[in-house]
Amino acid sequence: EYRAKELAAFLRVPADTCLERLQGGFGALHAAVTEDFNRANPQTDDELLQWYRTTDSYLWELTAYHSDPGFNYTGMIKGIVERLKGAGCVQNVLCLGDGTGDLTLAVQQAGMHATYHDLYGSRIANFALARMEMRGSKYSFTLTDSWEPGFDEDFMDAIVSLDFLEHVPNVEE
Repeated sequence: EYRAKELAAFLRVPADTCLERLQGGFGALHAAVTEDFNRANPQTDDELLQWYRTTDSYLWELTAYHSDPGFNYTGMIKGIVERLKGAGCVQNVLCLGDGTGDLTLAVQQAGMHATYHDLYGSRIANFALARMEMRGSKYSFTLTDSWEPGFDEDFMDAIVSLDFLEHVPNVEE
């Protein structure tokens, strides 16, 4: 229900409409992403980036995925945060490709400085930043307009990335 309220505030639609859509399940929302992607049919890297910037279907799917207890995204994040805290020397964490901002928020709650990183101008990044503002979070962020991350890693103690590399067309590069 909390995720539905966040989406409702961001999209300016009724919360019960958002809750109903999320309760349709990850499978239905994933199918909508597939349909949206196939309709857009991006052929170049720039077209793919533009699809990620403008799609609403991915926003719904990602929100459902992160809140689905079967996927245990919250548990994964908790484990990562515990490992970072256990390292003892980690204070500055870059959350690379953090989508809806769950990792960034969890790192901040654990008392470390988190920097959110994602695609400039995307609905996902705008939603994540709105979520952080809704929670009164003092956040920092870096955004990229290409496949290049475009950040200075020298000021980071750790870089964490979940569910990101599968979106990059050429991981090796």
